[in-house]
Amino acid sequence: MAIQSNLYLFALHDNNFGNNEEGDLDFISSLVNCANLEVVSISANNFGGVLTESISNLSRKLRRIDFRGNQISGNIPVGVGNLINLETINFDDNRLTCTLPMVWEDFGVDVKGLD
Repeated sequence: MAIQSNLYLFALHDNNFGNNEEGDLDFISSLVNCANLEVVSISANNFGGVLTESISNLSRKLRRIDFRGNQISGNIPVGVGNLINLETINFDDNRLTCTLPMVWEDFGVDVKGLD
């Protein structure tokens, strides 16, 4: 429990942990109790599947999400727009089929990979 409460950076980038399969992103739900989490970087891991609503329940302190270079498909859950402290979110080089949540434009979030 102490590790979760103090974790502010979760970085797994450039490790090729994924299998480009459904369920690759299930671990994200284990981060919802990390109240001080500010950065999640899982880029270049070949993670597949779709983002579940659990991403919307990450820390309200979250400033940066870097999911570039994976095989993530589908839409970004609408609830992600509630992460109002986001400064940067990067989904470049994935298979997303969605548009930018309007709330991010309002708060000036630097968004990549959703064009």
